[in-house]
Amino acid sequence: MSSPLPLDGITVLDLTRALAGPYATALLADMGATITKVESMKGGDSTRGWPPFENEHSLYFDSVNRGKSSIALDFYTPEGKALLRRMALASDVIIENFRPGVMAEMGLDAAGLRAEKPGLIISSVSGFGSTGPLSQAAGLDQVAQAMSGIMSVTGKNASELYRVGIPIIDIYAGVFTAFGIAAALVGRQRTGSGLEVSTSLLEAAIAISAFQGQR
Repeated sequence: MSSPLPLDGITVLDLTRALAGPYATALLADMGATITKVESMKGGDSTRGWPPFENEHSLYFDSVNRGKSSIALDFYTPEGKALLRRMALASDVIIENFRPGVMAEMGLDAAGLRAEKPGLIISSVSGFGSTGPLSQAAGLDQVAQAMSGIMSVTGKNASELYRVGIPIIDIYAGVFTAFGIAAALVGRQRTGSGLEVSTSLLEAAIAISAFQGQR
């Protein structure tokens, strides 16, 4: 496109891995945002090793990390924490998909960051939300498909249930996250204040169930 893209000039610190979070930031990159993906020096995004492959490249990883810059650092050394905090405060948006509480352990608690930069938008994607009995549980797409009831309406009959053939819940959680961030950026133009934007795999699955969820 010859004209500027809608999110040109917006900087995003991407602390996500796997699919839902990276899908969200890939959509933001498509709209012109500058995305810096930060990976741990102790392994990085595990999807770099997931098939399918083209030569040495994971097409799984490439499909949702297009248009991004990437660096690796140690999240838990004093130097790594200090650099990460500087990057966070220099960004418009932070997006992460750690377990609840991990960001605070890294020195990136939302209240502290927004006290220094009120306009900062902080987004999170989790398996089951930040509160409740399952908040610390790891979330998987197929688990969310089952728990939400999507599998109950997918398959040959009531006793032969199938999951959707692609990780549809991860993808929709990414779409909802990108939408929430875009809305928060619009709201910040009016108020000057950032927001915290969050969703979970289970919430996304229930949301796309629409009228079937009433069953």
